[in-house]
Amino acid sequence: MIGKKSGFTLVETLITLGIIGVIAGLSIPLAISGRMAAQAKGQFNTAYALLQHAVADMSSSGIELQQSLYIGVEQNGRAASNSIYNKFKPFLKISYDCGAFDNVNPKICASTDERGYEGYSGNSDTQLNTIVSNGSFVLQNGMLVAFSGTTRSMNLFVTVDINGKNKLPNKWGWDVFTFQVLDGELVPAGAPGTGYSLSSTLWGSSPENYCSSTHNTAANGATCAYFALNDDEYFKTLYRGH
Repeated sequence: MIGKKSGFTLVETLITLGIIGVIAGLSIPLAISGRMAAQAKGQFNTAYALLQHAVADMSSSGIELQQSLYIGVEQNGRAASNSIYNKFKPFLKISYDCGAFDNVNPKICASTDERGYEGYSGNSDTQLNTIVSNGSFVLQNGMLVAFSGTTRSMNLFVTVDINGKNKLPNKWGWDVFTFQVLDGELVPAGAPGTGYSLSSTLWGSSPENYCSSTHNTAANGATCAYFALNDDEYFKTLYRGH
């Protein structure tokens, strides 16, 4: 008796390949978005840790950051930022000093006429353009760190582009996050007690309004560092589908 041949028919093979293709089509984008989310989360955590250590080291060295806002200031709020920017430099590993205000390398630095950033929801009318230009430098790991301070309210904000200006998406709350020095400690903008003068308003009990996909306020994205720090799913949710 002749044995019956076994194996897949052409139709069965095509069906199997089709199923594999569908699965791949679903899983590959998820894998890519997951990798992007993990990378962004790692960079965010690194930026926060570096700045926290810098602020702690300055405090140990006797540098009072809030008090420093008054140093060398006549009637110029931006001069206060310059003072703070200079105090941070010795405590971070810098590869490029962008200067106090305007600079000659707009590809990697922020400037006073900055138009390279967007708000959290993609709005181009963002106040981020004005708070990344009062003194900035690039770290050895490629991150851009910029400062904004006001003498009236004694508030100091530190904004970080965690993957550098020349890498997208350059959006507040995606790869750009803002922190505030409060009572000598670095905390994420959006935390209790933070907020005045960054957006000319106090978000008070509603920081979620400034990290929202449905709001187009010029300060949208300002409080995202708070949610990125406290929500383990923040970056996974953010990059899902991208």
